[in-house]
Amino acid sequence: MIIRHPRFQFQWKIFQERFFKEWDTILSKGEIKRLAEAGNHCQGTLFTDGSYLITEELSKKIDNISKTFSGFFFGRYDIRYKSDKQLKQGKNFSIVELNGITSESTNLYDPDFSIWKMYKILFNQWSLLFRIGFENNNLGVPKASLVEISKAIFYFYGGNRKVNIRSD
Repeated sequence: MIIRHPRFQFQWKIFQERFFKEWDTILSKGEIKRLAEAGNHCQGTLFTDGSYLITEELSKKIDNISKTFSGFFFGRYDIRYKSDKQLKQGKNFSIVELNGITSESTNLYDPDFSIWKMYKILFNQWSLLFRIGFENNNLGVPKASLVEISKAIFYFYGGNRKVNIRSD
């Protein structure tokens, strides 16, 4: 089933290694097998809109966590949770990763979204980021020069980080 799946087929070797003992198992009708605990583009993860999970309680919890990082005003939390209900209550979730200004709202990859909706999400995100930068500059935070930005981008993408496409 993995080899015939349009997204999972590209990572079949990883899944075969991970599920070596179960590789020839045939699932019962309706049975679900979780292939990974965390998703990424390289493993064919399907990103969908989860905005229905955002509640006032969850927003307050995330905001309180965010306030512990000095100078952090924009980013995306990658989280794990088991229960929609508990997540909506701001309870029993784990932060896997925090991405800053280079992050993007992964719901824009929802296949049900039109290209125009995707652009709207990106433009709104960047508009917010520029407003935050403008306000920070008004408060005395110096602007980064083009040279500083170029160096940071080169360092980030210049092979100084190891990428593992596996989720385990």
